[in-house]
Parts: sequence; C-alpha cells; structure tokens
Amino acid sequence: MVLVICLITGLKLNCAKSKIYFGSVSRLERERICGLLQMEEGSLPMKYLGIPLTYGHLTCEDYNGLTDRICSKINSWQARQLSFDGRAQLVRSSIFGLHNFWCANVPIPKYVIQKVEQRIRTFLWAGKGEGPYHSKVSWKTLCLPLREGGLGFKCMLTWSRVCLGKLLWDIASMKQTLWVQWVHSVRLRGVSVWAYKRRGRDPWYWRKILKVRAMVRQKVQVLVGNGSRVFFWYDSWCPLGPVWDYLDEAERDSLQIPLGAKLSEVEWVMPGARRQTVRLVQVRDCFVQLAFSEEDDQWLWGAGEFVQSQLLADVRCRGATSRLSTNDRLCSWGMEVDPHCVLCGGLESHDHLFFVYPYSAEVWRVLLQRLGEYRGAMPWVQERLWVEATMGGRSFPKRIKQVAFVSTLAVLWEERNLRCFQGVSQ
Repeated sequence: MVLVICLITGLKLNCAKSKIYFGSVSRLERERICGLLQMEEGSLPMKYLGIPLTYGHLTCEDYNGLTDRICSKINSWQARQLSFDGRAQLVRSSIFGLHNFWCANVPIPKYVIQKVEQRIRTFLWAGKGEGPYHSKVSWKTLCLPLREGGLGFKCMLTWSRVCLGKLLWDIASMKQTLWVQWVHSVRLRGVSVWAYKRRGRDPWYWRKILKVRAMVRQKVQVLVGNGSRVFFWYDSWCPLGPVWDYLDEAERDSLQIPLGAKLSEVEWVMPGARRQTVRLVQVRDCFVQLAFSEEDDQWLWGAGEFVQSQLLADVRCRGATSRLSTNDRLCSWGMEVDPHCVLCGGLESHDHLFFVYPYSAEVWRVLLQRLGEYRGAMPWVQERLWVEATMGGRSFPKRIKQVAFVSTLAVLWEERNLRCFQGVSQ
C-alpha cells in the first residue's frame, strides 16, 4: 500500500524519518512488517501537525500544546505598543486560526476553552497575558457579527459545537473519506446515525458527536437519487420529516418495514383498510411520488450545500444587542437623568420605544400593512426574531422590507433625540 501511494503521488518515502504504528497486531507480525519496510515502530501518544494522537481520552496535559502556543503568542505581542484594534486583529487572525485548526481535528473540553478565552480577554483589554483587567463590553457581545454591534470574534464553545456538527454531517451524508467509512463499518454497522443509541463503552469523542444530533438533524434534507444510501425510517427524504418521528408506534408496526431498510429496498404494502390512517396515506403518497434515478443520493443543508458559517448562524444566539443609550441605561450607569420617556411620559427603555410606545407601534403597524403583513406590532425581542426569520435574503422584496424596518427604527430614535435635546418635533 505504501509503495502504491508513492507511485500515485510521485512522492518518495524517507524510511529514516518515518515510523509505523500498529494496533492489535502480534509482536512477531510487527517485527516482520518493520523489517520489510525498513522502518522503526512508533508508540502512542504522539503528535501529528501539533495535534496529539493517542488510544483513549485526551487528558489535560494533551491540550497543553494548544494553550502553550496561544500563551507564547500573547507574551510575544504584549511587549509591543499595540492599539486595541491591533490586538483585536491579532486575536481574529492568529489565535482563532489556531483554535479552529484544533477544533477541526479533536473535540476541545469546556475548561480548556474557558482558559484560552480568559487569556484572550486579558490581552484584549489589558494588553498582557495574565493579571487583572477591566472589561468594558461583555465577551458575548464581542462575539456578535460586526453588523450586530460586535467585533466578529468567534465564540470558541459555539465553534467547537459547529465543528462537531461538521463531522456529524460527514457521517450522515456518507462522505467518501476513510474515517467516515470506518465509522459506518465499525461504529454504526448498518444503523442510521440518527437512530444509534449511546452506550457506556462508546469513546468520548463519539459521545461528543452524538450530542449535537438534535442541532444538526433539523436542517438536513435528502435529495433522493437511487435511494441506496437513504434510510427509509430516519432520513429526511419525505417533506413531512423523518418517517419514524411522523408515525406513531402502531402505524410503524403496521408497515412491517425493517428498521435498517433503505429506500431502494422498500416494497410498499399498505395494511388493511381498518388499520389505514391519514398519516400512512400521506407517507405512501410521498413515497409513490419519488422519482428514482441512477444518480447518487445527495444531502442538503436546508435548501443548499453545507457551509460551516450557516451552521454557526443557526447555533449562535442572535439576540438583540439593545445598545442604544436610553434613559434606563443612563440611570443604570449612575447618571442623574429623568427616566421618563419624552414621547409619552412612561419609563423609557429600549423595549418601550420599540414597540410598546403606542405611537411607534402604530407607525410599524401601518408599514407592515403596506408590506402585506396584517398584524399589530410585537415586543422588540419577538419582532427582531420575526425580522431575522422572514427578511433574510437579497431579493428585491426582502430588501424593501429590510430598509423599511431599519428606517422605522432610525426615524423613531431621531424623533426621540430631537424632542430630548432640542425640544422640537418633526
């Protein structure tokens, strides 16, 4: 195999610098193979491209390579007279790049992430690697995108879950890699990854991957080709969702289809008239309408190809920042200001202006009607979630809605400032 790889790639193996590693191989067999290849036998644990490789669970010491490299980078930077923007750029480009490389290869425990983020925050606000510091903005806010008032940092804990979701996506879509093929033949053994039941003897990395199934499964769709790789019960080939979740136990039993059956193997036989239900008829109609072909099955993330940034957007908490300097925030900072709203006399807050205040609620209601939405204004958090869910995209109608929403906020805030500071009204 080694010689074949060398012939295909054109590379030449340097036996003096190479070692060979074995698993569950007898001593005599190991000695014979090492003699044939003229290579030394290596032992685990070892490092490959800086990533520790070992038999079992990685220990705290195994992650010292990550923390030590980050600390050495910060220590080399703190001697320089860097501005806040310079430090932020170094964190985004260098430290997060190193963290992303580790996340793509091994799961990183929470305590390691907390230790790394602590060093990053100290360097960002104080310009040093350790010691006390005063944080002017929360770390959660800094991890928001630039368009939402953050600095575009990646929350390391969230990004770790995203990388685990990427591995799960590779397994579910049966990506043609050696590791995915090994998982299906050794770990799953013909069972869908969505139906696999965790066991106490499962490796720690495998348990980590299985924990993100609920997060990933709701976005995975299947474009059926020949149906040879799509599980009838567990994959989302049906518009109604996974058939196993859609039908109840009695309906599943009435079909008498094996749990590990693929779509290409299913021969649909409806139960007797007394056992037929509306849900069974709906599933049958979806199955009959499938157009099988000779092409391979395709897995889609929502309606398109999988991109890690899309998964990050789904996982990341995109709550409203509410950073406007309303009177309630000014009072919380210790400033002596009138807490009442200059527009209506009530207690002013971000939620009050958008859209509890009757006039602002009426303005937004009228605009909604002109946009084809016949409803009243909702509280800020619900309104923000509705905007993110319905106004995303670059089409002209959605751009119009986005401009209308942002313009409403800007005009209301400008009117408030005019009355507050100049005593005039538009």
